[in-house]
Amino acid sequence: GTRRTSGVISVNEGLRRWAIDDLHHPPDRVWYVANFVMDPRPCPTPPPSLPGAPGRRIVCVARVAPQKDLINLVQAMARVVTVVPDAHALVLGVESDAEYGRHVRAEIARLGLTERVWLLGGRTDATDVVQASDIGVLSSAGEGLPLALVEYGLCRRPSVATGVGQCADVLDQGRAGILVPPHDAEALAEGLLRLLRSPEERERLAERAWRYAMDHHSVAAVVRQVTDIYDVLLGAEGAAPGRCQPTP
Repeated sequence: GTRRTSGVISVNEGLRRWAIDDLHHPPDRVWYVANFVMDPRPCPTPPPSLPGAPGRRIVCVARVAPQKDLINLVQAMARVVTVVPDAHALVLGVESDAEYGRHVRAEIARLGLTERVWLLGGRTDATDVVQASDIGVLSSAGEGLPLALVEYGLCRRPSVATGVGQCADVLDQGRAGILVPPHDAEALAEGLLRLLRSPEERERLAERAWRYAMDHHSVAAVVRQVTDIYDVLLGAEGAAPGRCQPTP
């Protein structure tokens, strides 16, 4: 059925390569358009009631599943709280794997972190929680293009993420956030401590993350890319075929 299409839009590089290599679409008719997040509304007043104090909240928007490697985050937090005892990690996401959820809770208990790492489940006010937090984190073992990092950026929150999937792309190859190796709790902890210790570093990376997210992953940026693709497919004068890249 896809052979009858005039073009293909993919939301990550892996799908773009699949359309070219496996579905045999012409490369100049396959476009990668980065996924996007709706621009966040202002945080309500008062903000949501959350564990921890301002300046010490770390938020992780991720479902409770092995791919997200929350064990990595829990073990990193064991190191973090030895240096910053009042740091809190708030995990927002549904428990899509019950066995893994039990494993995560057991590790939290084993490390004595029941008052420092919180599994808050899926919440309709996730964006408000991000804005009421100070640092975003993604401890994943694997990703595509992670919308959590985009959301952190649009909320002007700096982040620490494992360098898997397209995390490096969302964080501008480390210029708009801190990248660490996967499965390395010590490195993840050091990245989090770097931001917890320095409000100036948090502010600097938050501004870079916001600008990069606005330029590449906002609604306006994606609409611009999609209309450019339609111009190519409809033969608009001056339109050029090929891969549609976000404006740097």
